[in-house]
Amino acid sequence: MKPGISQRTTIQQQLTMTPQLAEAITILAMPVTELATWVRTQLEQNPVLEEEETDIVPVKPEAQPEGEESSGAAQERDLYEEDRRALEELEKWDWTEYFDSVSDGDESQLAEPAEEEYYSEIAQKPPNLAETLWEQLNECTSDPDVLAIGFELIGALDEAGYLTEEVPNIARRLKKTSAVLEKVLEDYIQTLEPAGVGARDLAECLRIQLREKAIPAQNPVYAMLDHLALIPHPERMAKALKLEPDAVKDGIALIQSLNPKPGLALGFTPNQDVIPEIEVHLAEGKPIITLEQWNVPTLKISPKYRAMLEHPENLSDDAKRYLGRMYGRALWIIRAMERRRRTIQDVSKVVFNKQKGFLEKGPGALKPLTMQEVADLVGVNVSTVSRVVANKYVETPQGIFPFRHFFRGSLPTTRGGSVSSEVVQEQLRQMIAEEDPTHPLSDDAIVKKLMEQGIKVARRTITKYRNQMGIADTAIRRRKS
Repeated sequence: MKPGISQRTTIQQQLTMTPQLAEAITILAMPVTELATWVRTQLEQNPVLEEEETDIVPVKPEAQPEGEESSGAAQERDLYEEDRRALEELEKWDWTEYFDSVSDGDESQLAEPAEEEYYSEIAQKPPNLAETLWEQLNECTSDPDVLAIGFELIGALDEAGYLTEEVPNIARRLKKTSAVLEKVLEDYIQTLEPAGVGARDLAECLRIQLREKAIPAQNPVYAMLDHLALIPHPERMAKALKLEPDAVKDGIALIQSLNPKPGLALGFTPNQDVIPEIEVHLAEGKPIITLEQWNVPTLKISPKYRAMLEHPENLSDDAKRYLGRMYGRALWIIRAMERRRRTIQDVSKVVFNKQKGFLEKGPGALKPLTMQEVADLVGVNVSTVSRVVANKYVETPQGIFPFRHFFRGSLPTTRGGSVSSEVVQEQLRQMIAEEDPTHPLSDDAIVKKLMEQGIKVARRTITKYRNQMGIADTAIRRRKS
């Protein structure tokens, strides 16, 4: 074959990320309070949109008979039936001129992607600090009291990861003792990543990070944390603590390697009012889902402007172009809101069909559940599920919970499956109970034993579980034997 340059034509289907698609993704992840503000802004900016009062009908998770059209699809199909005549008139316009007037000049923005790709094309927004800590806490424990206290403590952290509210104040609000909250703070919140979160001051933040690095308690660097103001003056530090200059130098270098604001490693979203958008209860053993729209307006096309568009001959060219843009935007907003509603309902039905035990018995009955499992059952991308649960709260018979609460942590196995974190903790407890007291198991040895049972887990995870369970390290267990 002779070398040369050739051309080849291929047909490839590709979803283009348009401003409208990016906006639809943002709408899906909005909390209901933010959504209400956004919708009212659209009403103010678009004269073709009007507010309409409608009742929200609960969505029951009965199985759909094979071959029948889903109610959601029927609603969307019928959504624009009343606008058919206006659309027929609009189709007679000079669309080349119309598209030239669209702000971004891109006709592709009006093409609608496939259902499963609608919300999943853009790179997934990384979880913020509070979301990350909440996910980790759920992997550590299923104790409802710990989760309730942990939720309040995480909510009281600032963007740097520091606890900004006094523990006694939080304790009074929860009707708990300060000692109980202190234990949850120290045994759980302050063991989460990034290391150092949950501290009340800089010294405590750095002390947590030193423990995370397994720096021995007798290291003089811990004493130096009580004299941080002397770090610029190592000679005075050495004199005050009666330390050798080299020890002070090493301690300062170690302190400077730590992160004084660990929370900034992740994005921060200011705490918002907890208003549940999803309400779920059991009726005859089946979860009933209702979307609580709070004060989100229900939208419709203005009859006045629809009538004007049915007779475009009475409009000037500028008026036709303007109303055409506003009309197309209004239809898109209504469709985006309907798609958001239906997607949240579909995900909610799958989640609470899986978590019926929680609705009946409480947090102790939560089952391991991943977003990928839900995505597969709903038929969407996993990033879509992540956006559905982001910033959403659910009102249940057991109380109000973040939607993320119903996704339980699990660890992978060598057989390709998964095992819940609670199972791993029970295995850990049993191994240490049966160990030889004169040769206690190290965390690395426990990791190897779990791997032999087909459970993949990092040593750091074992250390964290052990600390949370109040189990001492190897050296202390050996001394106690």
